[in-house]
Amino acid sequence: MSLVVVLEEKDFLVVEKPGGIATQPLTSPRTPSLLRRGPGGGTLAHLVAKKFPEIRSVGGADWGAVHRLDRDTSGLVVFARNQGAYDALREAFSKNEVEKEYTALVEGAVEAHGKIDWPIGPDPKSDKKVKVYRNVAEARRNKAQEAVTTLTPIPLASTASERLPTPARGRGVTTLLKVVIKTGRRHQIRVHLAAIGHPIVGDALYGGPKADRLYLHASRLKFRYPRDPKDPKPARWVEASSPSPFSSESPSGR
Repeated sequence: MSLVVVLEEKDFLVVEKPGGIATQPLTSPRTPSLLRRGPGGGTLAHLVAKKFPEIRSVGGADWGAVHRLDRDTSGLVVFARNQGAYDALREAFSKNEVEKEYTALVEGAVEAHGKIDWPIGPDPKSDKKVKVYRNVAEARRNKAQEAVTTLTPIPLASTASERLPTPARGRGVTTLLKVVIKTGRRHQIRVHLAAIGHPIVGDALYGGPKADRLYLHASRLKFRYPRDPKDPKPARWVEASSPSPFSSESPSGR
């Protein structure tokens, strides 16, 4: 597996994560067994470290990863190359100061722009899932957190739509969406879309139709460059994008 570097700066990197591997080690990065996890061995962090070994000493067990994507989600991930950049970018992500855009293929027809703002919290019935809380009292009782997701349908040419999987159940149609999240809760996009009756194709955990992959891709990031305090110039905006792979694949839906 080769590493795709979208943007290389002296303080950070933006790389593409393939679907099916973890972003970084979840336990000690020195555990030998972790090197064998995922296709080709290791996590995305291990792959990045082969070319940029300095990340191993940044952010402890995070290996420089300032945020993460679910194992089955593909797309853009930011790695810091030094501790100063790591701290600055982690703060930006935690304060929701990063613009995050995804591409998702969902079951059913979505015809208009929409916004979902139901809080998200733990699912008492499953450690693997999270839950949308529509009731305010229940949300407070379960310590649900604010979550805001907006979605916009993406028109597709007929040649592109022919290469997308079609669910066998329901109305037998899918919709490609541009999804923007202001917050970054665990499984936010997946559970929000499932809650409105449009689960992501390939997302069996939240009721999506079976497919060869999870059709969710982190396609755009925009954030402020973590500048040196001694630099008199103002921080600049940095933007990175990754085309959705959905129009070029030939997936096997059911």
